[in-house]
Amino acid sequence: MSDHCPGSKVVVISVADTLVYWCPSCGSILDNNGDHGADAGTWRAPTSLMLPSWTCTECKAFNGSAKELLIECRCCGAPRRKS
Repeated sequence: MSDHCPGSKVVVISVADTLVYWCPSCGSILDNNGDHGADAGTWRAPTSLMLPSWTCTECKAFNGSAKELLIECRCCGAPRRKS
């Protein structure tokens, strides 16, 4: 894995034998086996629009905030945690 994330906080997603590191600040991803369009262990910038948002710490739902910043999760009602 590279020395550091391009943003301040990284979300780690584990699926089968793949670990994906996602930076919610800029949308970049890094994985451990090169399945996401970049060499394993290198960051790949997003190739499309990155919406302002936050991810619920309880149910992991995406809560877009382009229209307004939600103070609770739209799926489970858990309060938004400060980063």
